[in-house]
Amino acid sequence: MIIDTIEGCKIRLEDGPEGEKVTVVADADIDADGANGQNDARAAYMADDSGSEALANGGMGIRHGEVVGICGLV
Repeated sequence: MIIDTIEGCKIRLEDGPEGEKVTVVADADIDADGANGQNDARAAYMADDSGSEALANGGMGIRHGEVVGICGLV
């Protein structure tokens, strides 16, 4: 069920295996030194958390095999 929108991004309330959850699919841009692996350096953030920076340092985590923003989640 869509409960709101922010700048065109739909905010949904969904039932999941752990109870209700709120999801938002939106574009994210990360600005970090070497974020894109320039100059043959390892990329800062990788979907499998193998980059030079931990996803958690960028406010992200892996939940159910997907990279998600973790603002306020425990």
